[in-house]
Amino acid sequence: MEVFENQTDGGNQSNSDASALLFEEACACNPQDQTTLQEAQARRQARLQELEQRQLEVTIPGGNDPAVRRRVAENPRTPQADLARLAQDTNWMVRASVAGNANTLPSDLTRLAGDRDTVVRLGVANNANTLPADLTRLAQDSWASVRGSVADNPRTLPVDLARLAGDRDGAVRSGAARNANTLPADLTRLAGDTSMFVRWEVARNPHTLPTDLTRLAEDRDPLVRFDVATNANTLSADLTRLARDSNTYVRLGAARNPNILLADLTLLAEDLDEDVRLRARDYLSRRR
Repeated sequence: MEVFENQTDGGNQSNSDASALLFEEACACNPQDQTTLQEAQARRQARLQELEQRQLEVTIPGGNDPAVRRRVAENPRTPQADLARLAQDTNWMVRASVAGNANTLPSDLTRLAGDRDTVVRLGVANNANTLPADLTRLAQDSWASVRGSVADNPRTLPVDLARLAGDRDGAVRSGAARNANTLPADLTRLAGDTSMFVRWEVARNPHTLPTDLTRLAEDRDPLVRFDVATNANTLSADLTRLARDSNTYVRLGAARNPNILLADLTLLAEDLDEDVRLRARDYLSRRR
């Protein structure tokens, strides 16, 4: 049963009346109207939106309450046809709920990608159904939060991630460094970023080149070095250095890496820290 149903004959009549008014407003111009054509069109458009909203409200139980429409809009079981109508709601919170719904059609997300409200565009940028072309558009949004969500989206194109890798906002660059679609060349650029959080994400990315991990193995921040120590692309030579790191967690990370040499693992099995010793000994028992 669809979420939206006409509840009474009165509701059907309201729809009929509204449709007639929509046609009249859309097609008729008052010859006595002295306003400009642009003003008349703007007035008619506002009237159209008002009547469309009235039509929508009479088809939902409690539909005159934005909170009810919002709950319907965020429900993943709401039919796509109903989400399409709610995507045109006058309430931004309802449109934002549609934008974040995993059941919303890409065509409706395309419409919402141009929404005037930032939270709505943010929902589109986060949605895994959003088309790459719309993510390209949102990658140039004036709001960093929207661009950051585009940088995190798994459907964002490498060419857009390359642009976002040079964004002025550190959180946006972190998203680009985290995305599996970011090209190794852009990860190389991000490996030298001034933000520790960006370098941290590069160190964790499974597509980071071994040469960049070698560079990050000497990073001043232990969290970056820890992620290098656990990255499957890290070279054995770098793990030898990290197995002797002054930070306990870095050494623990090295003891977990499948590329570590047996000699370095044996060294860690005698580490001063108990967690490192136990991890190294457990790994040794499975490798022998």
